[in-house]
Amino acid sequence: MPRYYFHIKRGQMTTLDQEGVDLRNTCDAKIAATQRAKEIMTQEGPEADRRAIIIADDNWDRLLEFQF
Repeated sequence: MPRYYFHIKRGQMTTLDQEGVDLRNTCDAKIAATQRAKEIMTQEGPEADRRAIIIADDNWDRLLEFQF
């Protein structure tokens, strides 16, 4: 099973996901990233800095980035 990493970008700062999560495919990674974005919005509120989640693969190659 491939491992996906979800790096969190807040303005100019990016927090790297060092652990990652084993998921079946990129579609499941998109779903997991959406859930993480919802959790962050709930905890930090919409008025915080512009944020994004970067989904990376086992090689830490960027697969997708979406802002929320």
